[in-house]
Amino acid sequence: MTPYDSPDHEPRRSRLPARLIAGAGALVLAAGLAACAPEPGTGGGDSGKGKGGAGQTSEEQKGNSEGTGSWPEQNKPEVTEKQLELPASFPKDQFVIPDGAKIDDTGERSEGQWYLVLRAADRSAADTLWDQVVAKGGFTASNEAKTADGGRSAALSSPALSVDALTLPQSDGSVLLSFDISRAG
Repeated sequence: MTPYDSPDHEPRRSRLPARLIAGAGALVLAAGLAACAPEPGTGGGDSGKGKGGAGQTSEEQKGNSEGTGSWPEQNKPEVTEKQLELPASFPKDQFVIPDGAKIDDTGERSEGQWYLVLRAADRSAADTLWDQVVAKGGFTASNEAKTADGGRSAALSSPALSVDALTLPQSDGSVLLSFDISRAG
């Protein structure tokens, strides 16, 4: 008599039905999730009329993405015109703008804080403007560094002002000089 013939031995049950049920359940779940997903290129999503393409036709979405094939912008920043005249509150006596410097943009961030962007024709002209700003304003430069794009940055300080200065080389060869200016103390 073999051990399988003994009355105490239960026959081995097949695990095949349990595996079939688990596999079928996984397929049903996957099919259900796939049915909820939008078709590529249709926009899909909910049917609301909110921003970001939900509830829009694919033509409306193409218009929003400006033909780039990317997602439409969620929050388009407002385009503001550059200001070329210094604000009335600008500290002209403490931050002296060199003669002949071309203002690219300027403004007041808040009381006692301004920004100024100058445009130089090339790197040499930018270096000259930088040196004139430092000398005429009586600034001391610290934390000077070269930037990855070939520009330079520094913290400028005087008894009256603190300035974060940065040059930004442009693709046309010109250079922007950006100054974030705050009253000291």
